[in-house]
Amino acid sequence: WLKFTQLKLDKWKLDCPSLDIVGSISLPLAANSSSNLVIDESSFAQDQEESKEEPQKQTIGGLIKFRIPGKFLHFNTIEEYKAFSMEEAVKDPKHAIPTEFENYFIIAIFGDLKNYDFYF
Repeated sequence: WLKFTQLKLDKWKLDCPSLDIVGSISLPLAANSSSNLVIDESSFAQDQEESKEEPQKQTIGGLIKFRIPGKFLHFNTIEEYKAFSMEEAVKDPKHAIPTEFENYFIIAIFGDLKNYDFYF
């Protein structure tokens, strides 16, 4: 949340750009557990071309980690966030899922920076 807060205060201010970001996911450690999508500071790479040069699959300590492209949407008010419809966003051409990707995600976020409450 620190990177989101920094970008919102220092760069975006009242703008709400939709961003192409990259998350990562690892295979679960056990068959009955799920995988988590991880979005961290590196997901917001300023130079997405540099990020695309990283390997799509890595092995770290015996775990296989995959990069997953996605779209990051954020809202200035809780009302805008609550009015957001994921079904409509998926149909919207500006959020269209690129056909070259088997896996893709869209994350919608509202961050109340005064109280440090984040909704996603």
